[in-house]
Amino acid sequence: EEVQRHLKKYISLKINTMDNIDYHTARYTQKDHKADYIEYFADKTIYLIDLIKSEKSKEFITNFQSAVNDTEKFDKINFQLSDRPLKGLNLALLHNLEYYESDEVIERGEKDPHLVMADDQVIQHITIEDFDYTSRDGRITPQVIKVFQELILKEVNSKLQLNYLTKLDYFENKGPLSFAMYVEESEQCFGLYLQSIDETGRLTYRYFSPGNISQNTDPLLATLERMRLSRKDKYSEYENHNKVAGFVIKNPDDIAMIYETNMSTISDFEYIKGILEDTLSKDKTIIVGNLTKVVEEFLKKHKEHPKFQKGQEFYETLKDYGYKETVETIRSGFNLREKPSIIKDLNDEIHRELGYFIWPPIRTVEYERSYGNILHINCFEYKGKNYYFVGVPKKGISTTPIARTTKIREFVLSRKSALQFLEIRDLFDIDLVKNGTMTVYPFPFKLLREYIDSEKRKMLKS
Repeated sequence: EEVQRHLKKYISLKINTMDNIDYHTARYTQKDHKADYIEYFADKTIYLIDLIKSEKSKEFITNFQSAVNDTEKFDKINFQLSDRPLKGLNLALLHNLEYYESDEVIERGEKDPHLVMADDQVIQHITIEDFDYTSRDGRITPQVIKVFQELILKEVNSKLQLNYLTKLDYFENKGPLSFAMYVEESEQCFGLYLQSIDETGRLTYRYFSPGNISQNTDPLLATLERMRLSRKDKYSEYENHNKVAGFVIKNPDDIAMIYETNMSTISDFEYIKGILEDTLSKDKTIIVGNLTKVVEEFLKKHKEHPKFQKGQEFYETLKDYGYKETVETIRSGFNLREKPSIIKDLNDEIHRELGYFIWPPIRTVEYERSYGNILHINCFEYKGKNYYFVGVPKKGISTTPIARTTKIREFVLSRKSALQFLEIRDLFDIDLVKNGTMTVYPFPFKLLREYIDSEKRKMLKS
């Protein structure tokens, strides 16, 4: 309502319900790999390079080195200061882009010293303005883990070889795949990069110029262009390359295009609001006799329940209370540490019969009912088209706001393709790209973007 009232000249927002949709949901299966990422660098040397060369930057580098050396889980990593990038792993400190683009810095003639990776040099940059390596309580922050993740990805591209942390097992088991992505060379002029990964995890890259694409110099290019144009608005004067996130290519006949849509999922706020209102009933005064009767009737109907004894124990505790008690008194008088399954059903029955919950239902209802739009890897078909969206693992639900929306993307197949989203689902189930959660695109897209960025910087330098 707020958007429609204030921004209707610029944007249209509609809330729709997609009824009768069959979802396939894949639970997050990867374990937390933070310890693995740190262990990967054990007994390796990471060179710390100060590209700013000021007293402040010198102090920053020294303090960072001390912080990681004094942290037990990092003590196997050898951090060394260097005045230039060396063969192996390098971490370079510079200012952020905003600094180098400021008028004052430009007038001084100070250049952005961003380093370009050589064949034997893996370089990750950090900025003095934005890189917080310790929290207020002195702990190493997730930003440091993220730096390690980026170094791993850059090393994979440098060596052109996947490792055990970057889905090597997927390609060993499933076989080779290729991935492609458009890149804008100039306004409305696009080239294309093709990445191929074989069954040994070996990477190769190939570039097609805008001229190659317009002249269809390769049959594959004609297929990819045909797929892109199938989603282009015929009334628009603009091309839609930027809405093509990329392609997954199993063979010339089996291709999928991941296409950005204007749709996002949203939580069922009315349902959640009802749960929260019911949960606030802990101070409510209830007639214990009515509650006891509901519990008694429930237990008569569920004598075969495997956790019947736990339900019976709760029933017995009710005999110790007076005529009236608060919900909080009833709740605190029964230990729920084991979370027996019968309590969920009993809690729902109490709510149906008496209009209140004894225990907060958010602990007992299925997360998918409340937070389905922000959990797991999901795919579905709607009006003849295939879609997917990727949320967060259930372990991250406590830090994820329910107001979050999750972008829906279309999984477009080529004419003869039998490629299924489920075949590549595992390529989303990796926490190396987005720290602690899943990636919204197939993992090799990240490597492809890194490679494209590196190639662009090489061209600018030359």
